[in-house]
Amino acid sequence: MSRLGGHAAGWLDPNDLKRWDYEGAPRTGMALQLYGMFHDCSSIPNVCGQLARHLRAVVPALALQSYTGRPFFDPALEALAGMDPEAPVAFFYGVPDAIEDPVWRHPTRIFGLACESDRVPAAWVACCDRFDLVVVPSRYCARSLRDSGVRAPILVVPHGLEPCYRPRAPKTRRRPFVFYNVLNAERPHRKSLPELLRAFRRAFAGRNDVVLRLRVERSREVRAVLAAAGVADHDPQILIDERTDLPTDAFAACYADVHCTVHPSRAEGFGLIPFQSIACETPVIAPAHTGMADFLDEGNAILLRSRADPARPADVYYAYGAQPVIDEDHLVALLRHAEAAWEQEYAKVRAAAPAFRARYAWPVALAELLALVRALVALPDAVARRALIRARVA
Repeated sequence: MSRLGGHAAGWLDPNDLKRWDYEGAPRTGMALQLYGMFHDCSSIPNVCGQLARHLRAVVPALALQSYTGRPFFDPALEALAGMDPEAPVAFFYGVPDAIEDPVWRHPTRIFGLACESDRVPAAWVACCDRFDLVVVPSRYCARSLRDSGVRAPILVVPHGLEPCYRPRAPKTRRRPFVFYNVLNAERPHRKSLPELLRAFRRAFAGRNDVVLRLRVERSREVRAVLAAAGVADHDPQILIDERTDLPTDAFAACYADVHCTVHPSRAEGFGLIPFQSIACETPVIAPAHTGMADFLDEGNAILLRSRADPARPADVYYAYGAQPVIDEDHLVALLRHAEAAWEQEYAKVRAAAPAFRARYAWPVALAELLALVRALVALPDAVARRALIRARVA
């Protein structure tokens, strides 16, 4: 699995990790068992780590099982490692394919997931409905699950921002002008990498003072896309940054080194890269569709047009459902606009960012979920917990 510090990853592929780990050290007397990915700092593991840190503050009797293996990326969480099969409440974060029998043995179960197409497979629907509560990061995910037939209560809990996602020194226009893109090495087409490379070449043909910095591993899929676009190993316009194992603070600092983030993704369950770029006061080009529609608007981003294309299969796990495609001609125009009117776009994002950071700080983003979990673990049985969830969540 790609180790993209700062959270860029696609849906989990079982081939990434051959065996799930449900053999944690025995724990007893726990109120809450959290099953998650804690092995690195890519998107899902980072969210799992934030859940663990904040849940610990409201449920001290918390055990963590890293079903993707040890050690934990954050050594501070190691002290919580283990499994209590008798814990009254379980919280599993990930995808259905990683769930094994221990999860189903807990009386009350919460499932956290994200989806990146407008429908999910029937097996995922059946899995969701075995949980008492489903937690998703965007209204798009909630609609996708409902439209697919999920009946379980669904709570939308946006992802959050660590304090390190902030501006560093004020930016200045300097040369070269740097566009920044972060993508998953296994599914570059979902991030519209071929379209981005073509659009960038068209927008800045013959110029050596504008570069595109791609932060991605040179996987077989990425190498194929680069070759098709005619990108040489040491291309002066296209820079490949393979430092994909940076801790979160170092990753956040990368936004300070670039002028504009460009994120022409076909679909996101949430969309952490443009989200983090805004918080760091770096202008961003991205489409306000799928999960990104919850936080992108004309006041904080340069909005890229997209369109439906039902004939093109979704580029996510199982190739299930549909996704939009970006308007490549519009991307060319926006790349040129971002470079030509950069001072204007920089001023816009700087004005929007302080309120954005305050609204999406992790404690704020998780407040409703934390209050609900704290109330659930205080109740005596699964029937009472189920009633509370139904009373609070649609």
